[in-house]
Amino acid sequence: LRLGGTSGEQATIATSAGRPVVVSEANPGEVERAALDSTDNVLGVAPDRLTLPPQTAGSTAEAQLAGSQSETVTAGTFTGFAAADCIEATSEAWLSAGSTTVGRTSLIAISNPSSVGATVDLTIWGTAGEVAAPGTTGLIIPPGAQRVYPLAGFAPGLESTVVRVQSRGGPIVATLHESIVRTLAAGGVDIAGPSAPPATLSTIPGIVVSGADAVTAAGATAGFDDIGTVIRLLSAGADVASAVVTITRATAVDAPAIPAPAPPDTTAPDADTPGAGDTIFTVSLEPGMVQDLRV
Repeated sequence: LRLGGTSGEQATIATSAGRPVVVSEANPGEVERAALDSTDNVLGVAPDRLTLPPQTAGSTAEAQLAGSQSETVTAGTFTGFAAADCIEATSEAWLSAGSTTVGRTSLIAISNPSSVGATVDLTIWGTAGEVAAPGTTGLIIPPGAQRVYPLAGFAPGLESTVVRVQSRGGPIVATLHESIVRTLAAGGVDIAGPSAPPATLSTIPGIVVSGADAVTAAGATAGFDDIGTVIRLLSAGADVASAVVTITRATAVDAPAIPAPAPPDTTAPDADTPGAGDTIFTVSLEPGMVQDLRV
């Protein structure tokens, strides 16, 4: 999702470029797929709802369902590849992603796949703490609908954001759609799903960091300072928090000093991660922090 069309017209409305490729699998049974009834996307491309019909009487097998979507877009400065897992609807989601600085567009998409209306509250944090933003409470998401909210409409000028989405009533699915334009050059697109909730120990496995030298060189160019691989942390509790990040590789273990949020209720500045190659990031946190990693 993005704001406006390819030439910048209607820059306050949500539109999409093409349609994602959705794949799914179930065991046992067949996946049923249907679009939600309504969406703020003016082109009418609504999210798909994947469901698994009830099993036959007497079946003892545990039903399993999985799906994902992906899309490659080439529409002017809205260019790149994005992919995301299909997500089970819940009453709470933490979106550890986004930026509302110049050239960065972040859209919060909230879908209600249930038959019950949802009333949603947003809590937004930046590097200076929780943002007191009007209009973030009492958002109504009708049954079978998707609503899209520009993050900059609530909290402009934030370099690093974390958003907590809480629903009363029907369960919801929340994602954050990001796009970057660096001056006049396309900087990529992404769909960020929910992060793990606050915890004292988190592991982010299977992260491939490649082309570190090229990324470092590009980062010296104006507008490219956020191009590197970073870890984003939020101290969501009332106490001062600290973090130790251990990076495990096939040949060595590094424990770099990662700046952690000093005051409560703040996000740390995105911390650069060193090195390249197949890497497993193990993040030890205290107390009650939200984390995510951007490559």
